[in-house]
Amino acid sequence: MSTESPSEHLLRQTQITATARFHASARLKQHDSLSLWAVSFASLALVFVPLLQPLGITTSIADSWVTLGSTAAATSILIISLLVGRANYGARSEQMYRSGVEINAIARKVESYIQQADTEPDRLAKLQDNYDAILEKYENHADIDYRTAVIRKKPSRPDITWAFKTTTFILKHAEYLLYLVLLAAYPAFVAIVIWGVPFV
Repeated sequence: MSTESPSEHLLRQTQITATARFHASARLKQHDSLSLWAVSFASLALVFVPLLQPLGITTSIADSWVTLGSTAAATSILIISLLVGRANYGARSEQMYRSGVEINAIARKVESYIQQADTEPDRLAKLQDNYDAILEKYENHADIDYRTAVIRKKPSRPDITWAFKTTTFILKHAEYLLYLVLLAAYPAFVAIVIWGVPFV
């Protein structure tokens, strides 16, 4: 059974953590983008539906259902806006990316330390301290980011099974499901208002 040296252990840690931070940055940026699209689609629906009658377009469903749908769209705008404002996806994405860059820089220094067969313990200890300082400075990534990083950097690990990869894929995309449902629901609502419910 092979054992890692302290320098190899630090290199593995920094490489996986940097990859996880970059994935976290991309994931949070995707949240920010999809939430913006969801709010935009809902706003367009709220603006467009009341203009149907002035434009001479008759609605195919009862006014009560139109009102209910418009209320649901307005409520979703409020909820998404509050959640996005609280989550602060954009700023957190930038912070995650910045921490990934800083950790990646340490990983390159550790790799150079190993390649040069450097045996100076003080230098390695300083790199470890710098790494620990970055971990304390920034928000930690989520478990899904770590799972994705491990699959990318260490795909041959015995615990990286087909089930692990499948579960990670599902969890990775499940958090965007609400946005996708809403993005499909708003155009569908407008279409139903204009043309009615299909097959009915």
